[in-house]
Amino acid sequence: MTVGRRDISTAIALVCLCAMAALAHGRPLVTTRGALTETLWEQTAAVQLCPVGDAAAMARACAVLLTDAAVLARRSQAARALYDTRFDLRHTLTHLVGEQQRCLSTR
Repeated sequence: MTVGRRDISTAIALVCLCAMAALAHGRPLVTTRGALTETLWEQTAAVQLCPVGDAAAMARACAVLLTDAAVLARRSQAARALYDTRFDLRHTLTHLVGEQQRCLSTR
């Protein structure tokens, strides 16, 4: 099977959508840290970053979330707060309304 750029773009979009849904519902994320990882993800308790290729580290991070209620509660609160402050639809709408007003004022 050949995988094209469109397939890869679709897969990336779905991963991002799932990540946003998880954060919106107060679910922390466990993922990998790579060369293109944005500093936002390294600065939040909502995301546990593991080295690429280190399945044991990822398993340990997941196990902590499943067994330590205090860690889960702290990371869940951070996940919801991150979504509310950075990604909630109201931020997109505010930006779009501002852009619309800017465009209309230059006519």
